[in-house]
Amino acid sequence: MRKNISSVLLLLLMVFNAQSYVVSEEVINRSDGMAERPDWVSDTETTIVTEKGLRFIGLAELDIESRPRRAQKVADANAKAAYTHYVSTKLTSIISVAQSGFGLDADLNTIVQQVSRVSVNKMVIKGRYWERVIEKHKDQNNEESQKGIIRLFSMIEISSDDIKKALRKAIEESEMPSKLKTDLEVLVVQEWSSNF
Repeated sequence: MRKNISSVLLLLLMVFNAQSYVVSEEVINRSDGMAERPDWVSDTETTIVTEKGLRFIGLAELDIESRPRRAQKVADANAKAAYTHYVSTKLTSIISVAQSGFGLDADLNTIVQQVSRVSVNKMVIKGRYWERVIEKHKDQNNEESQKGIIRLFSMIEISSDDIKKALRKAIEESEMPSKLKTDLEVLVVQEWSSNF
């Protein structure tokens, strides 16, 4: 038992010492020879509310030798995942407030999944951007190293009207009584609009 604990501690110490942090980075080239990033690109935001609706940003970082096409698939999937997460969280919050009055225990998850699935299947990537970057790192011993990466960003835009249509369709296709469908649709669309 002590031998296992010692081994684990040694491994943790090695991992801790091997950690590094980024000191600086230099972009060596960009999509289509652009001089700078498009304004929609964000390293930190995955969901951005705009006047027309929502933007969802997906990011992929791969080794610099990777082809942009490979990173594109990952970034596209991450943008769609950001959308699904946003809609699921918001819709779950809206419905759970009303859940006691509607008796939706079984239908809640079905509705959330349907809205996410219906919309994701119709989504089109509206923008892509990639950059090759050299990151300069320092480790715990203050030793420097560098690493080349390719970053690819994908952007999906969806209007608030399209989201409302997906909400209505999912509720209509659910297996709940007609009266509940009507009441729930009014509530969800109204709450979505007021909180959008």
